[in-house]
Amino acid sequence: MSKYNNKKVKLDDHVFDSKAEANYYAGLKIRQATEGISSFELQPRSILQPAFIKSGKRYQAITYWMSTTN
Repeated sequence: MSKYNNKKVKLDDHVFDSKAEANYYAGLKIRQATEGISSFELQPRSILQPAFIKSGKRYQAITYWMSTTN
């Protein structure tokens, strides 16, 4: 359980950190079916800096997961 007492919720083979996130996703699915939303992406990831090797040492990529909730 998180520090805000949210419980993880599973919906459509996705696990959300809260019921609010799952409800938002469910609303998007309804809008996709009825209002013509062509697609949406869950937690899109952007690579800020790719992995690289410098002086024989490997550095991991730096990524950012964009949240759809405020």
